[in-house]
Amino acid sequence: MEPRGDRLAFGHPGTALFGAPSRKDGFGTAYSADSQLWYTMWRGVVTEVYYPTIDRPKLRGIEYVVTDGDTFLHDEAVHMESTIERPHEHALGYRVQSRDPEGRYTID
Repeated sequence: MEPRGDRLAFGHPGTALFGAPSRKDGFGTAYSADSQLWYTMWRGVVTEVYYPTIDRPKLRGIEYVVTDGDTFLHDEAVHMESTIERPHEHALGYRVQSRDPEGRYTID
């Protein structure tokens, strides 16, 4: 079989990287023991989703975009201020809140 040579392979030298930030604020999975879905988060947004095991990334980035349809469009990771807290010292969960810097809305 002859090589085609008319296309570059995915990830070829010189390709810009497009991964999520390596710094993480948290990771988790569903409460159910049957869950095969894992996630990581940073600055209030889901940065990766893994399935069926934590070493198999399937999705990069889930975040909200908020607009009034006219004067602003906010990307959650770029324009919003986020806080991440644990409801209790021993809790296996997070409370994430993202806010508009001008106080127009909050996402809990």
